[in-house]
Amino acid sequence: LRADGSVVSWGYQTIVPASATNVVAIAAGWGHSLALRSDGTIVSWGDNTYKQATVPPAATNIVAISAGWYHSMALRADGKLLIWGKAYQPVTNAPSGLLNVVGIDAGEDFNLALVGSGPPNISQIVSSLSVNFGGLLVFNSIIQGSLPMTYQWLHNGTTIQNATNQSLLQANVNGANAGSYALVVSNSYGLATNQVAVYNVSTSSASYSAVGVWGYDVDGQCDIPAGIYNPVSMAAGAFHSLALRGDGTVIAWGRNWYGQTNVPASATNVIAVAAGSDHSLAVRRDGSVIAWGKNWDRQTNVPPSATNVVAVAAGWAHSMALRSDGSVIAWGNNDYGQASVSFLASQVISIAAGYYHNLA
Repeated sequence: LRADGSVVSWGYQTIVPASATNVVAIAAGWGHSLALRSDGTIVSWGDNTYKQATVPPAATNIVAISAGWYHSMALRADGKLLIWGKAYQPVTNAPSGLLNVVGIDAGEDFNLALVGSGPPNISQIVSSLSVNFGGLLVFNSIIQGSLPMTYQWLHNGTTIQNATNQSLLQANVNGANAGSYALVVSNSYGLATNQVAVYNVSTSSASYSAVGVWGYDVDGQCDIPAGIYNPVSMAAGAFHSLALRGDGTVIAWGRNWYGQTNVPASATNVIAVAAGSDHSLAVRRDGSVIAWGKNWDRQTNVPPSATNVVAVAAGWAHSMALRSDGSVIAWGNNDYGQASVSFLASQVISIAAGYYHNLA
């Protein structure tokens, strides 16, 4: 996902529909892709064998998306979970009583949900942007916390009229649009402010109570282990799960055929995690990347260029990292060119990896 709200794709699935504009979040499944637009609607494309790319009419006011192997998941602003695609009943039926969901992630045949109670936490990292005269200015944000939330954007400390959405778009910009932008988010627990034109901004920490998981449990990927206190994010692989705790440590469980749940001792001060088919990735606060698990295609051989990393994504047998300057690097299996980053992937603010394809 680029800073202007456009999407770049490469690898097995490369044709992004023209309707994928003003995008604020992306997700990649086995062979299908999802894009969340700033108006809360979803654009989907790619493999539709099990209707995983057929967005249901109820998918409105969406705040988060995730793509599994053959199913898709979306979280509405009212907290309702929508799941569609391959009709494995344990997968596409969210458990009853699952309330206050603030984050989601879909694995091959199971799902994870982050359940929270706390003030908003603005975790998106956005660089300072340069926009040509008459161009489109887009600011995106990723926010966790208890719903419902209210949003207000500020320009140079002054409230922007009618700018009350999670993302901000301004068309036909001129000199008057230059300056600093901030987003103030509030809920019943408190508020957070993010100076979006600065790298690596963090706000007051939120409090998350649990991780919810459901679906097929053939390898224990749905058996949540003890010790997951204050989880702040999670990642679902093919048959294993990761949870990042507030203290920067990582918990892993599920299939461990290749050591993908053996978290290395060096995984400390972690700020982001990703789970591939049989390997795992973590980003440390110093911008370095740690990888472990299956390495048949060198997907855990982190290249020297993976510095100043702010986010990671993991596919079937390849890995991807987003650097703080908006550039993307990829490594591992390259059967469909998924490890050869598109020349269009510049000023990137978010990444996603599918089975054989990538989004940025």
